[in-house]
Amino acid sequence: HPRPFAFSFADEIAKRLQLPEQPSLRAPYAVSYRVSSDPSAETTMAVRRFPLNVGEALPTAPLALGFPDVVQVDLEGSYQKAAASAYVE
Repeated sequence: HPRPFAFSFADEIAKRLQLPEQPSLRAPYAVSYRVSSDPSAETTMAVRRFPLNVGEALPTAPLALGFPDVVQVDLEGSYQKAAASAYVE
């Protein structure tokens, strides 16, 4: 199947979840979602959107493991390691 022109999973998720003021993202991009289910407060969602540019390093992005645990993921370092291990020398 050809890729749908101008389709964005991030935009579709924002629309379906009725997230306020989410600017449209064009590919390529990375998105991080964090749902807070603190028992003493109402459930909230934090969204971090990272537009990516060809030729530039990938960002470090937060990965929610649970409330309130978050780790920072070095996307560029992870990509470099995966690419290096995928090629046979």
